[in-house]
Amino acid sequence: MSFEIQIATYRNYSSGTEKIFESSPFSNKANDLINFLKGIKAQGGQVNEAIETLFHHILYTEPDIGQLIVIGDAIGNSYD
Repeated sequence: MSFEIQIATYRNYSSGTEKIFESSPFSNKANDLINFLKGIKAQGGQVNEAIETLFHHILYTEPDIGQLIVIGDAIGNSYD
């Protein structure tokens, strides 16, 4: 049995459209995922994060995902 992993990052809207959401291709090779992570830099830091961009990606771009693990360093945006 084989599986692949996709790594995604999300920030807040102040990071701009090119950096608000970034994702790697699906891969089962550690080097592919590590190379993606090497290109990611911390950015923003203005309170809540746009986690809704991750959920949109899962629902509309990758609907066949079997599991989702989310690790964040700030709370998501609210409806308010």
